[in-house]
Amino acid sequence: MPMCPATFNDSLETDGIAILPRDKSAVTPPKPTHMSDAMFSDEARRQGRSLGIPEFKNSISMVVGVDGLPRNFCLAQSAGYGLDAKAEEAAQQYRFAPATKDGQPIRVRITVVMRFKLN
Repeated sequence: MPMCPATFNDSLETDGIAILPRDKSAVTPPKPTHMSDAMFSDEARRQGRSLGIPEFKNSISMVVGVDGLPRNFCLAQSAGYGLDAKAEEAAQQYRFAPATKDGQPIRVRITVVMRFKLN
């Protein structure tokens, strides 16, 4: 998964993609209807135990379409140790009730933080 750019040039006016929270007052955010848990990678489990790291996290940016499906994934913050790929696999299975503006579904860019905790 590619790293995200420093800033996105999205806007409702130019490419039809709202960005939250910037457009929050005009947009009802998407609501998750299904979210899959990301699986822990073997590498992260080994490294976490050997280094005493109890939790890893990453952030994934995605566009939620008018159909509620996520797409255009990029990595805003990496967790490393194979967890970024695991997070993308889980995020591809997410489903949403789409964001709306004036009662009409719109595309919106959101960022999801995924946490991986060692037990």
